[in-house]
Amino acid sequence: MIAVHHEGTVVCLRVDQISCLHEVVEAELDPPPAIFADVSVHWLDYVTRTTGGDLIGVVNVGRLLSQVSLAGIEGGAASA
Repeated sequence: MIAVHHEGTVVCLRVDQISCLHEVVEAELDPPPAIFADVSVHWLDYVTRTTGGDLIGVVNVGRLLSQVSLAGIEGGAASA
Protein backbone atom coordinates (compact mmCIF):
# COMPACT_ATOMS: atom_id res chain seq x y z
CA MET A 1 0.00 0.00 0.00
CA ILE A 2 1.04 3.58 -0.63
CA ALA A 3 -0.24 6.26 1.76
CA VAL A 4 -0.89 9.74 0.32
CA HIS A 5 -2.39 12.93 1.70
CA HIS A 6 -5.52 14.07 -0.13
CA GLU A 7 -7.67 17.00 0.99
CA GLY A 8 -6.60 16.67 4.62
CA THR A 9 -7.09 12.90 4.74
CA VAL A 10 -4.60 10.08 4.48
CA VAL A 11 -5.65 7.68 1.74
CA CYS A 12 -4.02 4.29 1.18
CA LEU A 13 -3.73 3.09 -2.38
CA ARG A 14 -3.45 -0.64 -2.86
CA VAL A 15 -0.79 -1.58 -5.39
CA ASP A 16 0.25 -4.94 -6.74
CA GLN A 17 3.95 -4.29 -6.41
CA ILE A 18 6.60 -1.64 -5.95
CA SER A 19 9.75 -2.59 -7.77
CA CYS A 20 11.85 0.45 -6.85
CA LEU A 21 11.74 4.11 -5.92
CA HIS A 22 13.23 6.93 -7.96
CA GLU A 23 14.26 10.39 -6.88
CA VAL A 24 13.31 12.84 -9.61
CA VAL A 25 14.21 16.49 -9.88
CA GLU A 26 11.72 18.90 -11.41
CA ALA A 27 14.07 19.81 -14.26
CA GLU A 28 13.88 16.19 -15.52
CA LEU A 29 10.08 16.23 -15.89
CA ASP A 30 8.49 16.45 -19.33
CA PRO A 31 4.85 16.63 -20.45
CA PRO A 32 3.32 13.25 -21.34
CA PRO A 33 3.98 12.14 -24.94
CA ALA A 34 1.33 12.94 -27.56
CA ILE A 35 0.30 9.26 -27.63
CA PHE A 36 -1.50 9.86 -24.31
CA ALA A 37 -3.67 12.65 -25.81
CA ASP A 38 -6.17 10.11 -27.16
CA VAL A 39 -6.32 8.12 -23.91
CA SER A 40 -8.19 9.18 -20.79
CA VAL A 41 -5.22 9.69 -18.46
CA HIS A 42 -6.03 13.15 -17.12
CA TRP A 43 -4.27 12.17 -13.90
CA LEU A 44 -0.86 11.89 -15.60
CA ASP A 45 0.98 15.21 -15.20
CA TYR A 46 4.54 14.44 -16.26
CA VAL A 47 6.87 11.72 -17.44
CA THR A 48 10.57 11.17 -16.98
CA ARG A 49 13.04 8.42 -17.76
CA THR A 50 15.22 6.29 -15.54
CA THR A 51 18.94 6.09 -16.15
CA GLY A 52 18.16 2.83 -17.97
CA GLY A 53 15.69 4.58 -20.29
CA ASP A 54 12.44 3.26 -18.78
CA LEU A 55 9.50 5.68 -18.89
CA ILE A 56 8.03 6.74 -15.53
CA GLY A 57 4.67 8.49 -15.21
CA VAL A 58 4.13 11.11 -12.51
CA VAL A 59 0.57 10.82 -11.23
CA ASN A 60 -1.51 13.75 -9.96
CA VAL A 61 -3.04 11.99 -6.96
CA GLY A 62 -5.72 14.65 -6.48
CA ARG A 63 -7.05 14.22 -10.01
CA LEU A 64 -6.81 10.44 -9.79
CA LEU A 65 -8.78 10.30 -6.56
CA SER A 66 -11.36 12.79 -7.82
CA GLN A 67 -12.34 10.17 -10.40
CA VAL A 68 -13.25 7.62 -7.72
CA SER A 69 -15.68 7.83 -4.86
CA LEU A 70 -14.06 8.18 -1.45
CA ALA A 71 -17.37 7.74 0.38
CA GLY A 72 -17.10 5.24 3.20
CA ILE A 73 -13.34 5.00 3.15
CA GLU A 74 -12.85 6.63 6.56
CA GLY A 75 -14.66 3.76 8.29
CA GLY A 76 -12.93 1.07 6.26
CA ALA A 77 -16.16 0.29 4.44
CA ALA A 78 -14.78 0.71 0.94
CA SER A 79 -14.40 -2.41 -1.11
CA ALA A 80 -11.79 -3.08 -3.74
